[in-house]
Amino acid sequence: GNLDWHPEDVFKKDKLLRSQARLYRLGYYNMIGFDPQVKSDDEMDLETKVNERFTGQMSIGAGYSQQTNLSFFASIRKGNFLGTGDTLGLSLTVGSKYRNNSLNYLHRWAFYKPLDLGLNLYDSYVNYTTFISTKKGFSPTLSYEFKEFWRTGVGLTLEKGEYKDILDTASTYIKKQAGKYDLYSTYWFINRNSIDNPILPTRGSDITLTLSAGTGTRDFYKAVFSASKIIPDKIFYTDFIFSVKGTFGFVEKISKTIPLDQLFFVGGDFTIRGFDWGRAGPLDENKDPAGAKREIILNYQLAHPIVERFLWGYVFLDQGKGYDKGNPFSNMYYSTGVGLKIITPFAPIELYYGKVLNPPSGVSSSRFGFILGTFF
Repeated sequence: GNLDWHPEDVFKKDKLLRSQARLYRLGYYNMIGFDPQVKSDDEMDLETKVNERFTGQMSIGAGYSQQTNLSFFASIRKGNFLGTGDTLGLSLTVGSKYRNNSLNYLHRWAFYKPLDLGLNLYDSYVNYTTFISTKKGFSPTLSYEFKEFWRTGVGLTLEKGEYKDILDTASTYIKKQAGKYDLYSTYWFINRNSIDNPILPTRGSDITLTLSAGTGTRDFYKAVFSASKIIPDKIFYTDFIFSVKGTFGFVEKISKTIPLDQLFFVGGDFTIRGFDWGRAGPLDENKDPAGAKREIILNYQLAHPIVERFLWGYVFLDQGKGYDKGNPFSNMYYSTGVGLKIITPFAPIELYYGKVLNPPSGVSSSRFGFILGTFF
């Protein structure tokens, strides 16, 4: 179970914290506390108190980007679907130059084991400046918790797509992608996650290694390693939380062409804040993001509560780049900024302003960002 003790066990603080983290990771509760009731000099009852959160999430709105212009979106996500603990999600996004629809389902504790089974169906259409990309596919997944904090899993993806209506002004790499394609890929990951609360983390670490490969009309092999650490102030015992994260990845072709979606587009909300999407890496002849075969990203953040458990403020420093070859630590880009993290009943929201300290020529040096979810 999620509680790491039994009747007549010896009380241990680390078991209490592990149990609290397990309950938070279910995603069903806003607040979890424990109330010890003393029965005698050497016995006590431990009462668990929880405050349930909305497990359903629904959002409707509109967005604008340089790549896709105006688009409208609607999404619904239901955790603990029908009381089973499963998760069902449906997302629809439609615009004059953009369509991205997906349906996903995650079945937890299959066969009464710590085994999760998932299925994702997707269909997308994007009219970029110099070409149109369409794709549809499905991806079954399986993951297993084999030890405290440790999970491993595998997945398959079957995808059909096409790059069409490519203009003469498109980059050389886009022209190489021209035509229809089939892609059959698989991945394996291993993860150790001891984060205490995925919505508002205050301690723990999260380490993941993912290996993937694909074949078909396109082919590739790829590796991504990421690690983050959440560090509370144990020197002065203030409410400051320091977070650090590193991400490293590479992708290469086997014998054909690397699919465009498998390249690394560094810059933007979840990589180097302050940049527009993909602009902390190679740019093509049109000054559009071209994608990279390598990525290195380092993020540092110092946060402090403004209103406890509701509103946090933070400052950050990001560094890194997307690149194809050479020394990963040379010619890195740097950005810094400030942000607010708002904890809502539905999902955390982050608003930030990022300033690039050494932007490449012709690239915007600052940006306001909005993240539905959490960076750390």
